[in-house]
Amino acid sequence: MNDKVIILFTSSFPFGHGEQFVETELNFLAKSFSEIFIFPYHYSDAVETRDKIPENVTVYKPFRDEHHSFPKLLYKGIFNSVTFFPYLEDLFRNPGILVSWKKFSLWIRTILNCRMILNDQRLLHSIQKYHDRLLFYFYWGHRPSGIAIGLKKLNRPIVVRFHGTDLYKEMELNRNYIPFREGVLRSISDAVCISDHGASYIRRNYPDTKAHLSVHRLGTINHGTFAWKASKTLRIISCSAVDENKRIGLIAKTISNLDLPIHWTHIGDGTRMHELSEHCKAFRRDNLTISLPGRMTNREVHQIYQQQQFDIFLNVSKSEGVPFSIMEALSYSIPVIATAVGGVPEIIDNSCGWIIPVDFSITVLQDHLAEFYLMEDEKKLALRMNARKQWERMCNAERNYREFAAFLEKL
Repeated sequence: MNDKVIILFTSSFPFGHGEQFVETELNFLAKSFSEIFIFPYHYSDAVETRDKIPENVTVYKPFRDEHHSFPKLLYKGIFNSVTFFPYLEDLFRNPGILVSWKKFSLWIRTILNCRMILNDQRLLHSIQKYHDRLLFYFYWGHRPSGIAIGLKKLNRPIVVRFHGTDLYKEMELNRNYIPFREGVLRSISDAVCISDHGASYIRRNYPDTKAHLSVHRLGTINHGTFAWKASKTLRIISCSAVDENKRIGLIAKTISNLDLPIHWTHIGDGTRMHELSEHCKAFRRDNLTISLPGRMTNREVHQIYQQQQFDIFLNVSKSEGVPFSIMEALSYSIPVIATAVGGVPEIIDNSCGWIIPVDFSITVLQDHLAEFYLMEDEKKLALRMNARKQWERMCNAERNYREFAAFLEKL
């Protein structure tokens, strides 16, 4: 362990139920660094915190509490001495901000948030106390990462991880604009992508970035291998939010018109959940059963994988980084059918599943499912063995996070 100190900026971890994957990485970082200070941005959907935090990790309350109204943000974001000027450049680089209320509102809120955070006394105290030993690490490339512009003057390493929604501005959620992206890439020392696709995206879209660009993949914990028993029913599993991007309705439509005995389990909840539930209730097939358990903790998801049998995992998203759900399926030796988005084709190939076009037709997915169902058990077992090997090669948290921690130690 070295004597360096990490200030880690998260979205809400360790508060709430999200970002379970941060917990895995944190356990490895805590073994390599003397102290880690976590500054979450907000509370997310709950205020309780997880209790399994390493002893050398200090967690601060989020910058924005659960009652943080816009007037409160306005007051904290305006009445301080943090300069506005570095953030005004975004107007010149993205003049469309001025003609789009949604973009302009996002720009204003992000400036206020950055100025509020940069004036936070807890953060300023940590910087003053540990300055010469500090490394700033932003787990996401949006939201508080904009403060990197204000931290640049400290001449300390600044690392930002880029995934999917925080990287690809073309995603519907981002409306082709992520505040201060160019300024952040010029202010940080290292841009760390979780896929080769993400690194290529930054090179192509931000060729004048000064940050050192590298790829350090995420990973999942090894929960072991479990015996698989063949079945006359095709047991399908999917796990994600239920929204416009994840397009879970396409899975429902696919299996509703496929004349095979199918049991489909989808884990997750979201804005389209009611619509999905109503759609599934209308199915009238004796050889089709559907289970929609809703949102589950990561521990509960692993219990399902360990207690039930699944033959194939589906992901039909319009956009992704590298989904943890796919990595976890591979770790349980489950072959995957997924769309060719983000870094997904880097971990899925014909040896362990199928990659389909993002604008696939229902018949394409049906054909792959039927092909898999009709396979001999030996071929299915070969796919399963290759799925596990792919996880060991690309998605093993033990190796990936040790390498990433060693990378941070050298900065």
